[in-house]
Amino acid sequence: MPMVVQSPPDLIAIARQVRLSPRVVNYCLEVGLIQEPISDSDLAEFRRVRRLQSLGVNLAGVEIILRMRRRLLAMQAEIEATAAEMSAMQDRFESELRDIEQRLAHEL
Repeated sequence: MPMVVQSPPDLIAIARQVRLSPRVVNYCLEVGLIQEPISDSDLAEFRRVRRLQSLGVNLAGVEIILRMRRRLLAMQAEIEATAAEMSAMQDRFESELRDIEQRLAHEL
């Protein structure tokens, strides 16, 4: 169930759940890395923050990395959608080409 951070106790509860400091959780909310209400995917994003910090990345770096990750995922989805559209177009063109070839064969 999504969780809305309404008070410091809520912030502390989320921080404990994802094993981050309340300051880091608050930062993520303030800069828009995480949107309220907090969902399971947001909890996974907090875990990514924790992992990046454990690798020595500061919060500004974490923010850049996570925003870039989101853009890459969006671009990947766009590429996949475009590839599916192109495949469907190719199927239609091949079908039309077969129809044209059959009509030409009957005319000759």
